[in-house]
Amino acid sequence: MKRIPLLRAFTLFHASQIDGISDYVPPTIEEAPWRTPEAAEIIIANSGAVIRIGGDRAFYSPSTDHIQMPPQSAFATAEGYCGTVTHELCHWSGAVKRLNRDLRNRFGSHDYAREELRAEISQMMICAELGIAVSDAEFANNAAYVASWLERLRSDRKEIFRAAADAQRIADYLLAFHPDYANSQAGPPDSLSTSDDGNSAAVPEPMPVAA
Repeated sequence: MKRIPLLRAFTLFHASQIDGISDYVPPTIEEAPWRTPEAAEIIIANSGAVIRIGGDRAFYSPSTDHIQMPPQSAFATAEGYCGTVTHELCHWSGAVKRLNRDLRNRFGSHDYAREELRAEISQMMICAELGIAVSDAEFANNAAYVASWLERLRSDRKEIFRAAADAQRIADYLLAFHPDYANSQAGPPDSLSTSDDGNSAAVPEPMPVAA
């Protein structure tokens, strides 16, 4: 059977533009127990990612497979810190032994832009799922960041769709480190690699969290 991708466009409306629908009510902690303040910490702990604190820059180092983060006091809000460490975890997920994306790219290059686009979109997906509040200013910064990297890829109009699909795989991979979220899903996250060569990547097994 031959599979042919089909691109479709849909018109979306904000709930405020639609008459006769109920107000959105976010899920309760009982309905979505992964939406607790410590959710990001649980994912970080269960992921096994090595995080080193110090300096004034946040980054993931593929050569040493560690995340470098400034101290939490350097961030204006706890949510800002969570968003940043989540972004770096998205890069961390691309290692060969995980989702196997090509992280050997020079700053400002085409491949660097592709990776940043994926990390930024997946960060927003994860924060939304975990209920991590994002201020209007932070959301505007995220949107501007996505737009800036997408602008570098303007020669490829389909890149945003590939980036969104890859970002969903990244989000599924990292969210699976939260036992409550993993248990809420019908099956494991997509284990296919997001790299172009078709290699497969391991799906994390949720680890029990100490009380």
